[in-house]
Amino acid sequence: MNLKYSAWADMLGLKTRPTQNRSQPEVGDVFVCRIENGPVEYAQVIGVYEEAAQIEHIRFRLVYGYQTKTAEMGERTLAAELFHKRFTRRLEAAQAQ
Repeated sequence: MNLKYSAWADMLGLKTRPTQNRSQPEVGDVFVCRIENGPVEYAQVIGVYEEAAQIEHIRFRLVYGYQTKTAEMGERTLAAELFHKRFTRRLEAAQAQ
């Protein structure tokens, strides 16, 4: 577990909060976000890169699923930290197919 630095916590004398070590998503991995009373969001990773400011980004294909319908919403990009907050569960290879 790593400690995440926060300027506000440092100024206010608060403790830094621990962060979980996440495995690096690989191209082809599928993640799921289940929204209560809404569609299921599927994110298939199509690329992982780091920009000049050393912020890791994840490029993914977003698909909504609701009951028996699906709608592909195209490609999106999120910072890795936000991606992991939104898509909390990775589907295993057998479930993704």
